[in-house]
Amino acid sequence: MARLHLDCVQHGGPQAQLAANRAAFRRLVQLAFLRLEAFKAWPCAQYLWASAKLQEPLSPGQLRAWEQQAQAQLQDAKPQHTSTIIVALATLGQPPSSGAFMSALRQGLLRALQQGEPQAVANSLWGWAKLGMSVEGGLAEAAAAAVQRTAGGMNPQEVSNSLWGWAKLGQGLPLGGGLAEAAAAAVQRTADGMTLLGVSNTIHAFARGGWQLDDATEVALQAALLRALERGRPQHVANCLWGWSKLHVPLGSSLQGAAVAAVLRTLPQMKAVEVYQIELAFSSGVPGFQLSGDAAAALAAALEGAKEA
Repeated sequence: MARLHLDCVQHGGPQAQLAANRAAFRRLVQLAFLRLEAFKAWPCAQYLWASAKLQEPLSPGQLRAWEQQAQAQLQDAKPQHTSTIIVALATLGQPPSSGAFMSALRQGLLRALQQGEPQAVANSLWGWAKLGMSVEGGLAEAAAAAVQRTAGGMNPQEVSNSLWGWAKLGQGLPLGGGLAEAAAAAVQRTADGMTLLGVSNTIHAFARGGWQLDDATEVALQAALLRALERGRPQHVANCLWGWSKLHVPLGSSLQGAAVAAVLRTLPQMKAVEVYQIELAFSSGVPGFQLSGDAAAALAAALEGAKEA
């Protein structure tokens, strides 16, 4: 029943249906907590995922009880179950509240990275990074090996999520050797199918990680970048242009025109941090990153507004 209500939300029901889903979920939670001690890892994961998807957080007391039950089940959890728990916690912005649960979740993450299919690996990396966690104790090595092992079977979203997560978790760790080859091949294969967010996250990941683009990957991402500039939201435009300049990749003539048009289109809606990203990109000195006329005036005005914000 909880799954049915969650599916309604995933298919974009109206606000009245969303309210009904949330009310039904609250009733289901009350019933579930009467038998919580019988829950295995997958029901624990499903209830927390429903809580995140419905934006209906558990109460502090419910969350503590749920963590205790999940902790007891994580040792035998399948990679998909662990990754679902991690993604749900990340979506809720709720890191583990106890050291014991954190330790159990780390061990579950390690097993998910070592044994998981592409979806579990990508989701685990994205969620762990989103929670702001660290990768000591062998997690960095396991994450690198997991991406290298599964990248060939990842879909576009999984590729972008994995690279974004690795860049954020790695904090400057290299994308080298077999991992670099696997990542490059995956980007080349999936760039055309990435969402605009996926494109911006992938470019941002390469820039944040300080990773170099080989020629084939650069070509694949140029086409995706053009799509993001033409249709992207302010966040996508800012991340893409900042990342591209950070990679010291010149903007060709077609990309330069699209970049100027994107800046003019999205600057009025940009947050202050995004305005500063645009300023950094166009003051980088990378060929093709030049603004003049209306675009330069618009950026100057946006910077003044950002300083006042």
